[in-house]
Amino acid sequence: MSISQYPNDNYYAITCYKHTLAEIILDAHNNDYECYEGTLVDNYIMEYPNPFDITQVRDLRSTDWDDEFVTFFKTQDYEYLVILERYESQWSSSNELIYTNDGEWVSSIETTFQSIQESTHELQLV
Repeated sequence: MSISQYPNDNYYAITCYKHTLAEIILDAHNNDYECYEGTLVDNYIMEYPNPFDITQVRDLRSTDWDDEFVTFFKTQDYEYLVILERYESQWSSSNELIYTNDGEWVSSIETTFQSIQESTHELQLV
């Protein structure tokens, strides 16, 4: 999904070209998030994402992690995580992970997702 405006707070954004990180974060939260269908990958909104040690996740183990990145995941205390599908080409997309405390921005993204889902559902009925 393409967005024209980002949160109005000190948000933290990460682009994931290989959906592994987004999938692991979602798995760690036991389906405690809302999923909105995307074109190639889905979009998600999560409240109170848990901090975790990225260096201890088997599929993400690496000595190449930037210390600031590792510290972020261990200590983040944002209220929301929004995972957006980013169009790359007709065959691929990436995820953008946006950690934020801007509830109004998250609400506007959620409204947009719901509107898209309703439009898609109406088209399927035709």
